[in-house]
Amino acid sequence: MLYKLDALGLSIWYMDDGSPSYTSYGSLCGFSLATMCFSDQELDLIQYFLKEKFNLNTTKRKDRCIYIKACSRDIFLNLISKYIPECMKYKISNKIIEKKCRL
Repeated sequence: MLYKLDALGLSIWYMDDGSPSYTSYGSLCGFSLATMCFSDQELDLIQYFLKEKFNLNTTKRKDRCIYIKACSRDIFLNLISKYIPECMKYKISNKIIEKKCRL
């Protein structure tokens, strides 16, 4: 079924199971997809697919998440941003959004 994944499907996957990564200065540097339930072989297949279909450079992290590298940040954003609704834009924001919480 992976071969059916398109930009819309990738954006839905990211909105549900993805997260942005930021530098210590608060700039967006990459993205993670939660893939902990997949085997090593399946993770390798997902990485290969993301590279071949979308030209996304990824790495497999120790926590078994797939990390979309900073060098592919703009490609990833161009693929998914048109599908991200306003209420989810924080997941593609270039700056960390500071939340003020009441105690």
